[in-house]
Amino acid sequence: MEKRKSSIRGIISISFIFLMVSTLITIGFIIFSNWNASSESVIEKLENDASKDILNEIDELISVPADMNKLNQHIIADNIIDFSNKAKREAFFANIIQASSEEIYSFSYGMENGDYYGARRNADNDLELYRSTAETNRHSLYYSVTKNMTEGAFVEDFGEFDPRTRIWYTMAKKKGKPIFSPLYKHFVKDDLVLTSAYPIYSKNGQLQGVLGTHITLSSLNQFLKNVVSDRMAAAYVMEKGTGELVANSLDGPNFEKHADGTFNRISIDSLEDTSIRDAYNEFLTTNNDKIIKETENGSLHIKLTEYEREGIDWLIITAIPDQPFTSDIHKNIQTAILLSVLALLLSIVIYRKSTDFMLKPINNLMDAAEKFSKGDLQQRAGVYKNDEIGMLSKSFNNMADELYKHINNLEEKVKERTAEIEKTNVELKCAKIEADKANAAKSEFLANMSHEIRTPLNAVIGFSELLQNTVQDEKHKRYIKTINTAGNGLLMIINDILDLSKIEAGKMELHSRPVTLPAIFKEVETIFTQKVQEKGIEFRIDIQGDIPELVLFDEVRIRQILLNLAGNAVKFTEKGYVKLSIKTRPSKTNDMSCVDLQLSVEDTGIGIPDYEKEKIFESFTQVSGQSIKKYGGTGLGLAITKKLVEMMNGKISLESEVGKGSIFRVLFTNVQIAATESYSDKIDTTSFWQYHFSNETILIVDDIETNRFLLKELLSKAGLRILLAGNGHEALKICLNERPDLIITDLVMPVMDGFEVSAKLKALPHTKDIPIIALSASTSQVLPEGSLFDGYLIKPVHAEQLLSKLAQFIHHNKEFPDPSFETKGCDEDTALAPEEWEEIRTQLLPYVKKAASTIIISSVKSLADRLISIGEQHQSRLLITEGKELLSHVECYDIVKIKNKLKQIEKILAEGRTDGE
Repeated sequence: MEKRKSSIRGIISISFIFLMVSTLITIGFIIFSNWNASSESVIEKLENDASKDILNEIDELISVPADMNKLNQHIIADNIIDFSNKAKREAFFANIIQASSEEIYSFSYGMENGDYYGARRNADNDLELYRSTAETNRHSLYYSVTKNMTEGAFVEDFGEFDPRTRIWYTMAKKKGKPIFSPLYKHFVKDDLVLTSAYPIYSKNGQLQGVLGTHITLSSLNQFLKNVVSDRMAAAYVMEKGTGELVANSLDGPNFEKHADGTFNRISIDSLEDTSIRDAYNEFLTTNNDKIIKETENGSLHIKLTEYEREGIDWLIITAIPDQPFTSDIHKNIQTAILLSVLALLLSIVIYRKSTDFMLKPINNLMDAAEKFSKGDLQQRAGVYKNDEIGMLSKSFNNMADELYKHINNLEEKVKERTAEIEKTNVELKCAKIEADKANAAKSEFLANMSHEIRTPLNAVIGFSELLQNTVQDEKHKRYIKTINTAGNGLLMIINDILDLSKIEAGKMELHSRPVTLPAIFKEVETIFTQKVQEKGIEFRIDIQGDIPELVLFDEVRIRQILLNLAGNAVKFTEKGYVKLSIKTRPSKTNDMSCVDLQLSVEDTGIGIPDYEKEKIFESFTQVSGQSIKKYGGTGLGLAITKKLVEMMNGKISLESEVGKGSIFRVLFTNVQIAATESYSDKIDTTSFWQYHFSNETILIVDDIETNRFLLKELLSKAGLRILLAGNGHEALKICLNERPDLIITDLVMPVMDGFEVSAKLKALPHTKDIPIIALSASTSQVLPEGSLFDGYLIKPVHAEQLLSKLAQFIHHNKEFPDPSFETKGCDEDTALAPEEWEEIRTQLLPYVKKAASTIIISSVKSLADRLISIGEQHQSRLLITEGKELLSHVECYDIVKIKNKLKQIEKILAEGRTDGE
């Protein structure tokens, strides 16, 4: 089925008409909307102005009686007017009425004893005085006023009158404060009256009476009429709760009089204008104060404004029609539509003629293009003018010429491009091979460098540890400690570089096992105890109570993460604190065997600028301007930390403010909770001299003489007999003549390496059961699969690590005393009598318990000195040894070992052991 052909003329015509109509509609809509918005703005302004004027007038009118009461109440309360002085009393009331505005028609004072005094304006606007007392038999008598403002001729007796029964009196008495009473009809005039009542109290708080100022509201009707007359609107004031009229602008009555003298207030329900009634009811329901009602003559904009004072709750309603403002707009819209239609028709005629002329060269170009596409390669388009269409025709002709030239050479071009692609592919393969070689060379270089550097480091760190436990001179000990610290620092840098290389090469492996996170936190605290004490800062640990006892983690890597973050925090904090915290939350997978863990390291250090926060996680990068001399570092710690966290499926984030500190947060999701029974909590409380063996034979196989010498010196001091071999071949010869109890072998050696010699030894019947421990300077944390070793240690190895590993395979005796501890005259333990032991227990046990509960270093040191002193006094090698071991832990600030040693001492004292077993 052929596609329907479309015409450019038709498309342009439809587009032109659509644009013209859209433009006219848009312009008309904008103009109409502006006119309409303008009229609504004017109406809204008229509403607001009218409501504001009416509100101000009402407030001004209502304030007159309230202000009169406020001004005159103290005259009565302070007894400035003596009510027993008839002339002064009458002049007081008459002068106030005479000085007030005409809206104030009466000013009176009713007393608690029933007396009532006041002055008013009568129907002729003349002043009259009135009173109701025991003297008048409680009748309300009215008198004219003389020129001296005193009673004149008697006017009328209005019968019995008790002010205490009037609602304005009772309301003021009940409320205990100034209040307005409900409206009532004037006694004589056809007008509504509002009373402002003010209770007056004596100095001791006793009610004396109520002052009342009575005002007519007829002036309010005229004011409403004046306000809305030039706004073509209507206005009403009514009581909000009842809907009864107070005033209106339509010259209508606000109440109805009956023949018997009674009257009824006019309600909003009786108004002819239903829009006002509906707006009132809607306001009560929705509290909407701006309402538009549609009427036969257009929209009616109604605004309702509340006026409240004590005792008054009125509603001001203004209604403004929009018809006077919109009639001209509708006429203009009709005119605009008619003119727009005429303009559209004229434009279409002009457009039709112009397109016939403009499309002629386009039609010619289309015809030429169609013939060219059907095979007429000689066909060219005509160029009528040097305009855009002419340029298009020239371009078509140029294209046709080029196509004509290249069509016959197409196969040659394809062959050239194919050859180029093949060449590029070969180059890419070569580049990949070179990159793989470079990566392999890098890995081999790092492995070799690790071996070459770790080998001398093994001697440096090992001999320094050996010397630390044998040298007695304190100055020399400090020298050796400096060597050991520097060696360990260099080892940390090497490990950082190797870790980064492994991560980048994708060769870093994780080994999950049950881990106790609080214990690792305590280890971190112990490691930095001495440093934070030197700097005078706090090291805080915050561990929630709901932390699982065991979780599956790579213990080495999680410890490395915490040490890197805590180390930086301590390094860059000069005052304040460093805080490690951990908290959990349920896993989003709803798996009860998993939790989400958040580890935080917070400090009050120098902080990190915002623009450096991403940069510090890059390798070999530190904060700009940071003093290398002061803080040191390689810039690898955070880079490795970030990569390790991401390898463990975690996220690391940073909050920091310069000068205030930083918070590093590490979030691990869906961490597996480990079963408690699957983990045996082994606390290593051994030290260098706590292992003593029984002359067992150890064969050391290493091609480096310093390594052999170090291991020989170290192990011989632990009571072991040492055999030495420089390579695997020598080791085999020695094993043919003598059977060692354990073999320690290097992995990389000339002649025969550690892997080969271990395989041969395990294959021989008389040596297959000998434990073989591999000692390597390799970067790998695990041995290759299939190797036949019983244990594995990485150089440089610490004495405690080596002895602990040997103790797994060879029987040993613990609690062998350090040779540096001299037990003055007690080579053997003296058996203590029960009464002596009870005396020692009484002296020491309270101090041990106190030290165990507080772990205050000074208290623990004092306890250690006391143990040594009592041990020397009773010639007890056990007490002396325990005291000196405790003292060594104190000097190292090793909190974990201090706690464990205190538990051991408490157990010894409690059980009464004297043999050290």
